[in-house]
Amino acid sequence: MTRIKQAKALAELTSISLHAAQAKMAALVTRETGLRENLAQLVQQRDQPGFAPGSMVDAALAAGANVRWQHWVDQRRRVINTELAQVLALKSQYHAQLGQAFGRDQAAKSVIDRLEKTRMTIDLRRKYYES
Repeated sequence: MTRIKQAKALAELTSISLHAAQAKMAALVTRETGLRENLAQLVQQRDQPGFAPGSMVDAALAAGANVRWQHWVDQRRRVINTELAQVLALKSQYHAQLGQAFGRDQAAKSVIDRLEKTRMTIDLRRKYYES
């Protein structure tokens, strides 16, 4: 196997590694987006104006249903915020891995380019060699 073929095989492996790292990062970004949307929806529901006075729901308010609802929303926000923090920590780790995979991929491509240029130079020297 020539050096160029070996370098191309290495580049293929580094490319696969890069795509795998990108897929992991994309999954984390999707998860982060979903969690942030859930938080926004909870905040929106919590901040909606309360029940209209004089309605049938006043009895529920008097019984403390609104307070229980607010408590549930706050608990749910805490859970989502914890999960979001975990996702952001993983995202930070995968960001470093993605950077390494990208660097390896670029280095392998650079090696291929250098070997091909060297090969072309050698071929041209042989073609036009005069003794």
